[in-house]
Order: sequence, then C-alpha cells, then structure tokens
Amino acid sequence: ENRQSLASFALETLVELDPQHPRRDLFASAIQIMGEERGAMEIAGAILKEGQDAVVHGDLVLARRKLEQLEKADPTTQLAEALRAAIQSAEQTAATDAALGRRRYNLESLLESPRLGEAERELARLSAGGLAKVSVETYRLRIADIAALAERDAKAQEFERLYKEKVQARDSYAARDIVLDFERALPDSPRPA
Repeated sequence: ENRQSLASFALETLVELDPQHPRRDLFASAIQIMGEERGAMEIAGAILKEGQDAVVHGDLVLARRKLEQLEKADPTTQLAEALRAAIQSAEQTAATDAALGRRRYNLESLLESPRLGEAERELARLSAGGLAKVSVETYRLRIADIAALAERDAKAQEFERLYKEKVQARDSYAARDIVLDFERALPDSPRPA
C-alpha cells in the first residue's frame, strides 16, 4: 500500500522475532525502493503543479519544459499523461480562439466595406465555430442596421434622381410631388427640405 513507515515497523518487528529471516534483505530493499518512489512522486507532484500553473497562465512553452522534466521524474507516467492532456487541451483552445479572432477581424472588415452578403456568410461560420450567442446577435443587428441604411440611401438616391429629371424637364409640379413622396417615405431625411 506504499506505506513506508508501517513497512519499516513491520520489518523491525520481524528482525526482533527472527533476526536470521531468509527474506529480510528483500523486505529491506523493498522498503528502500518505496522511499525512493515516494521521494520521486513528491518531486513529480511538484513539477506537475508547476506545469499545471503554466498551462493555467497560458505559458505553454514553460508547460512543455515541465512536461519533459516530469517524463523523466514520474515513475508511473500517469502524472506526465495528465499534464500532456492539459497542454493539448490548452493548445486546442488557443487555436480555436485564434481562428475565431481571425474570423471576427474578417467580419469587421466586411462590415466596414460593407459587403453584407459575405458578412452574413462569415457570421454563419462564426456562429457554427462557437462564437457566443450574444456576439452573434450583436453582429446580426449591426448587419441589419447597415442593410437598412443602405436601403434608405438607395431610396434617397432614387428620389433625388427622379427629382433632378423633373427639374431638368422644368416640371415643377412633378418635382414637388417627388419631394413630398420623398418626405413621406423617409421622414427623418433632411434632403427633402
């Protein structure tokens, strides 16, 4: 059970009862090996803790170095496997976060340009890639706002084009009607005035 103190006490009792016991040396060496293993496990445990702290703080280079040390110090290899799994998980998370960051940057640039069709497709990919629902909805609202502004601008340009045609044709009544339609269609626009 890896209890060195009990084993040592049992060996001392055995030596008192039978000083010439044939397996005395075998028991003594087993107790010594248990002590060495316990010391090695304590060292390995300390290295594991340092490696886990490095993973938590995002220092994967240091965590890899600790893994190399742990592979040499861990007699069971279970601790090294646990640290290796933690490092791999952190690397996957970092790669996913980096990919999401690149996609978000791309989406922002598409919204700036505004290429709404491509932005909607990029948002769909981001949504499938694990972007938070709040962020997805925020981007959807931004896309809808940009689309509404673009539609509003297109309507305003059409009214302005029709107005200019009527002014050039010297049809002031038709031009006035277009301005009134413009005012009704886009009441918050300053252009009809």
